Amino acid sequence: MIVNKRVIHKEKMNRKKELRKNGNPLQEEDARMWKYKTCWNGVMTVAVKRRLEKYEAVKEPLDLTLGENRTLIGYNYLEYV
Repeated sequence: MIVNKRVIHKEKMNRKKELRKNGNPLQEEDARMWKYKTCWNGVMTVAVKRRLEKYEAVKEPLDLTLGENRTLIGYNYLEYV
């Protein structure tokens, strides 16, 4: 029983490692994605607006699929949905 759990765990970790190596393999419609934090009513928070103004990203929206852009804004201002 323990051997099976170890083998299953090892296979699962190898799959995760391959996914990280190959980038984002999830291209389906229901794939999870990053978006700006919002209030309970769906409006962007004040802190996020200030942050976007600071980097002048309001004029041209940032592509949040790129890690560099997410790092620029800061993960505190984003949520993974």
